Amino acid sequence: MIGIGLNLLEETIQTNSMKNPVKSLLILTIGLSLFISSCQSNGPSPDQNANNNTRNKIMPLGASRVAGARPEYESYRYDLWKLLIDGEHEFDFIGTEADNTSYPVYKGLSFDKDHEGRGGITSGGILSELSSWLN
Repeated sequence: MIGIGLNLLEETIQTNSMKNPVKSLLILTIGLSLFISSCQSNGPSPDQNANNNTRNKIMPLGASRVAGARPEYESYRYDLWKLLIDGEHEFDFIGTEADNTSYPVYKGLSFDKDHEGRGGITSGGILSELSSWLN
């Protein structure tokens, strides 16, 4: 269903992009908003909880803003981690890198420091290394 909607959205944009770029941008914005909202859930239903004991694995991937360099500048990972804790999501940050920095305990939990942030790496560098990081 979502794939069909995205295909129709793509065709509409291609058809209208030369005629009216503002209309195409509006259609794209609405389509992406609908797609994102359809991907969100209010958590698993009770029967899903009973059968699913796995955690969502999240690999923070990128350059210096992923890796962080406390106290000079922060990574977004700690704030994301706190939001996921507040939302009561089951998750695990994964990656081959880990911070040597200490973070404050939040709600009795220690920050999950795993990530795949590499300061100074380019998108080409990420692409060439990604398969080894995923294994």
